[in-house]
Amino acid sequence: MSDISARDSSAPKPDMTSQHFGTHRLTPWREALRAFGAQLVPRRFTLLGSVLNWPIWRLSLVGHPGPVDLEPYPGFRLRLYPRENHADTECYARPGLVDLPEEKAIARCAAASPDGDFCVVDVGSNTGTYAILCASLARQKGKSPRLICIEANPVTQRRFATNLRFSGLASQTRLMACAVSDAPGTLYLRQPRWNLGCVSVQDAPKKQIGRYTPTTSVPARTLLSLLDDAKLPRVDFLKIDIEGHEVRALTPFFQNAPKALYPRMILAETKHDKDNALSTLIRSAGYRITYQGRSDTVFERAL
Repeated sequence: MSDISARDSSAPKPDMTSQHFGTHRLTPWREALRAFGAQLVPRRFTLLGSVLNWPIWRLSLVGHPGPVDLEPYPGFRLRLYPRENHADTECYARPGLVDLPEEKAIARCAAASPDGDFCVVDVGSNTGTYAILCASLARQKGKSPRLICIEANPVTQRRFATNLRFSGLASQTRLMACAVSDAPGTLYLRQPRWNLGCVSVQDAPKKQIGRYTPTTSVPARTLLSLLDDAKLPRVDFLKIDIEGHEVRALTPFFQNAPKALYPRMILAETKHDKDNALSTLIRSAGYRITYQGRSDTVFERAL
């Protein structure tokens, strides 16, 4: 495996709040309570599990307002901010995906990789909880994770870089600091104050009031140009979650990318796909739906 970490000056720097993993580790009673809640209900009962789990993880954080250093998967260490980021909350409260069939689909995709690498592209990487789960599943199947991760929010970029360092994945990951859209240029982030990971993009800056922060400008690139830079031989698995901007990001990719670069599996957030435009686009590119959950849909390429 070659080093594919980002080398350019625009690459995000690790969050330097603390140099060492373990600085924000939970006390034994807090960890015991968190772990009890995480294992309380099997994930096949997701709604019941969420209802019962919610007060338990909240109780485990009473009087602990800052980040939490946690090893949610063996060998993978993360610094999570469960009070600030919904993705971090999910990883803290119950490691693994809420929809177990999604997790099984990723593991199956990793196992079917044609060589020793599992090539993952994560568009909308947040703090890396999803990409690092993919790395864990890849290793369980005897594969080496190769991650191309794209994140527009500067704060979550830094936190992801820290998690990569803690988990020993920096040399197997290229973290690209930009938004993905239908053309290169500049976009503007729209972010709720309470959830760093729920960032959407706008074409023009707007004054934000109430529960949203002021817009921040970020560079935008096309997905194909980013993959060309990364020099991936193929894409085994693509996860895309960019708050309703998926159609604009994927349309030029399917129009211009060589078929050899089409992912074998796509997991897309479809809860914003009110008119089925995203599902229609992906299916018209030669994919079929193999699982549809509450928020996401798994598409597999018909070879």
